[in-house]
Amino acid sequence: MNRRILIIGSSGYIGQNFVYYLKKKKIPFFSSHNKFDKFKKNIDVLNFKQLEGFIKKNRGIKIILNFSGQKGKFYKKISHKGNQNLILIAKKYKIQIIFLSSVLVYGSRKNQAKENSMLKPITEYSKIKYQVEKMYIKSKINFIIIRLANLYDNSLKKEGLLRNLYNSFIYNKDFQCSNINITRNFICVNDFNKILYKIMTNNEKFKNQILNISNENLKIIQIIKFFQKIYNKNINVIHQKNNNHENFDNIINNFKLIKLLKYKKFTKLKDVIRNNKNEHF
Repeated sequence: MNRRILIIGSSGYIGQNFVYYLKKKKIPFFSSHNKFDKFKKNIDVLNFKQLEGFIKKNRGIKIILNFSGQKGKFYKKISHKGNQNLILIAKKYKIQIIFLSSVLVYGSRKNQAKENSMLKPITEYSKIKYQVEKMYIKSKINFIIIRLANLYDNSLKKEGLLRNLYNSFIYNKDFQCSNINITRNFICVNDFNKILYKIMTNNEKFKNQILNISNENLKIIQIIKFFQKIYNKNINVIHQKNNNHENFDNIINNFKLIKLLKYKKFTKLKDVIRNNKNEHF
């Protein structure tokens, strides 16, 4: 690929994992952050002049992967202004943008959401992702929008629900949750990396496509039962006051992903939980 790729947001959880994946495959790329210091930026998407200067200097860039705006103090500004700058760059230099959105843009679902399902974002985060998606669709540039499910890794180190549950069973701690009966969808970061690489290497096939990257739709109570069975013990669940902005089912269909990429060897969450238990006991 000869450094055709620029990764924006290379210092975040998703970016770091994909950078590591590309390095293992010996794929050259440019990244927005210094490889020795993740807090030092090579490129600031909020600075159009700096961004354009980098693109001019490295004319071989054909694909920009935008992992930025996932969280942090300035994620709103980075999401809006950063993507506006990237769209202008894409128009001017004929670069494809792969934008990382979220399956949360579908909002509350009782049936599986397909890529053409109505979008009803509920959380502030998902509303911003929805707004940026509309920016790309209206822009008429060459883009790919990825609606990503909840990521986890083989060590369950990522902060969030699964890490909290893991710690509850390992350290015999209470688990706090507003509603253990809501459904969320999950995918292992290793699967995500492989799928994204497949998309990237067949990028013209996916031009102006929207794609759900997800795997298992699981109720939180199901995940708790996975842990209980594998660890052969129960934990105390403390029910928090319901947060109406997060207390909803989000069920996702990944049929298009399987059909287009022929990707079927997904990691199963219960296998990851089992492997982690075997490593520690």
